[in-house]
Amino acid sequence: MTTGLCVKSELAMLPVKVRRPFEALLAAGQIDESVLELVLRAGRRAGDVSKLVGFAVGYLYMQNQGVPVADVIRMSEHLRRRINLLWSARRWRDEHSRLSRAETLNRLAAKNEMYDVSKFEAHLPWRWPGYLIRSSRRLGMEGLRQRHCVASYHNMLLANSHPIPAGRCAIGVVFFDKQRWTVQLFLNKETDNPLRLGQIRTRDNAYASQAVSESIHELLGIEFVQPSDITATNAYERFYWHNLQRVLPVLRELGTERVCVSFDGSGDSGSIWDIGFTPELAGAEPLVSIRTSTREFDNDTRSWRRIAGDEDKSLQEAISELTYDYLEETNVDWYNNDGGYGELTIDVAAGTVAIDVNQRFTESTCQYSAELHIASGEEL
Repeated sequence: MTTGLCVKSELAMLPVKVRRPFEALLAAGQIDESVLELVLRAGRRAGDVSKLVGFAVGYLYMQNQGVPVADVIRMSEHLRRRINLLWSARRWRDEHSRLSRAETLNRLAAKNEMYDVSKFEAHLPWRWPGYLIRSSRRLGMEGLRQRHCVASYHNMLLANSHPIPAGRCAIGVVFFDKQRWTVQLFLNKETDNPLRLGQIRTRDNAYASQAVSESIHELLGIEFVQPSDITATNAYERFYWHNLQRVLPVLRELGTERVCVSFDGSGDSGSIWDIGFTPELAGAEPLVSIRTSTREFDNDTRSWRRIAGDEDKSLQEAISELTYDYLEETNVDWYNNDGGYGELTIDVAAGTVAIDVNQRFTESTCQYSAELHIASGEEL
């Protein structure tokens, strides 16, 4: 990691037209040295410092939109890949997907590290349809096979070789109903229920239904705990629907005819990148009281709790919240691997909402194939 002294030394070596804006921003406290350090690292990987000021503006905007620019810069350094400071947000996401895959393969191929799963294995049935993942190589192959990001759990699994801190886990594979499921196991402190399951995912990061989840719990001899709600609201309440009803009269009062929300994702992240109003909003943006909720696991009751309440948000924040909630209900994976994109449209006059969620799939064909005899060089 570059120190503050090194950052300032490297800044001093930049051309005057590039250096002075950063010096002014630093002096005013509008950026800090951590941001400047990342910008300078990007310049090194791009081999171009002339566009750093513009890139800094773009980086701060994309960071706010959830675009994984910093991760791409970090991985490009590890893999010695070049970047382009003028990439679009979509291209940064695409690079994140490519580099994540390359970094995983590179790291797992270099050293096959073993995981100690004995503490988990001791509480599982003698026979069950699957196995625990015991090596980093097997973890990487599981991620490639299932097209999800389980390989990123490598460091968490390594911690199992030491006294296990709270939150560390093991990863297992379960075969159920002619389908392969990747499961995350945690240790509980209770002797009567020592294990609990976290995430249960199948190919393309798809979630398990409640019926599948119950069956996998039974196969592993783990108690299934029905999600509970500490409020009067139902655990599956459609918060986005209630919030649409709260937002609609505000939009009508403003004279808005139409709202279009655009979202895009890939790699392992996605975000809303634009909210357009027709006609454009004029004046101060009003606050809207919307329904919000959070979920947390209660170790005492061994159940998930949902905490619901009202919160004042700006109009755009409220629309963002309800869009994310609506996207979650569609159960479409629009943010992993090749990702996806789409729009949510509110027709204010008609009092309707429409959503389109598209997935991307990359196809490949073999363009060349050959087999050679190594000693003779003859094609077989």
